[in-house]
Amino acid sequence: MSNHLVFVYGSLCSGLSNSSLLVRGGARLLGIGKTIDRYDMYDLGMFPGVVENDEGKQILGELYVVSEELLRALDSLEGCPHFYQRKVKKITFGNDLPAAPFMYVLNKTSLNPFDKKIPANDWRSYYHDKLDRSEEHTSELQSHLNLVCRLLLEKK
Repeated sequence: MSNHLVFVYGSLCSGLSNSSLLVRGGARLLGIGKTIDRYDMYDLGMFPGVVENDEGKQILGELYVVSEELLRALDSLEGCPHFYQRKVKKITFGNDLPAAPFMYVLNKTSLNPFDKKIPANDWRSYYHDKLDRSEEHTSELQSHLNLVCRLLLEKK
């Protein structure tokens, strides 16, 4: 069975929501990398998607070695080839070493007008900020004053 290089930039990155798939599948992290090509990154809810754009920005991510079996599991997770396409892309990693791993690129038809563009093309930072904002909003909604107001409104 052959091994493949895969570059990930979203929920598959270490410590994020889908990273356990790589761990359970025996993937080996080679290092942090950066795309040569430029992209726009979009918030699709719990994960990002990227589309090619010469005016966009490079993407930071992680480079892994994965088995054929794990690559098929990643294809399934990514909805490949309909939602994302798996493409060979040029990156650099480590001390500017070149590599040409697979990378999942969003089909432009998978975007909708409500998908928010992520300005810095950095899912990890964006996602953590998004979670912090969500927790702040939740705690505001659970404050004593807001709880009383909600209860009064429900009585009407």
